[in-house]
Amino acid sequence: PVEQLTDQLIPIWQKAGYELDPESDRSWLEQLAALIRPSLTRLTDAVEMSKLFFFANVELDEDAKIQMQKEDSVQSINCILEMIDADAPLLVSDAQETIKKITQKVHVKKGVVMRSLRASLTGTIQGPDLIQSWLLLHQKGFDILRFKKSIGQEIEETKKLESTSNKNKDADS
Repeated sequence: PVEQLTDQLIPIWQKAGYELDPESDRSWLEQLAALIRPSLTRLTDAVEMSKLFFFANVELDEDAKIQMQKEDSVQSINCILEMIDADAPLLVSDAQETIKKITQKVHVKKGVVMRSLRASLTGTIQGPDLIQSWLLLHQKGFDILRFKKSIGQEIEETKKLESTSNKNKDADS
């Protein structure tokens, strides 16, 4: 079960140096465990599989760089940035609706939007479920940062990260 898997993964993630609070981050950690569970062979595999969810930045691999150099990809990500509210929760239905609207607005196929999303969010064109990955990254505030970076926009990362940590402190109060 996800709860037990999460209990087993928390010490592994902590040993790897990933910042987490086992209590206040519990829901997010369970979502992450559920996402990577189908691909786990050994518990220690979770360190590499989940790395991209614990850090604000991700490096694009060669395929992702090629994807993000395409005009349709840049237009799709710009469109997402216009539509997404960084401060509002993102639900599966919101993400799916956003993707649908972008395909219509930019006049591209859904596959182009999905590949662009995956490349900018994960740094690769393969990986775990894209929508669930996006939801997890959005909860940490990492999606907007990655979208902007992937299309070459300069961002004030420390400002965004500070506001995210202040939000988390407010939620704990």
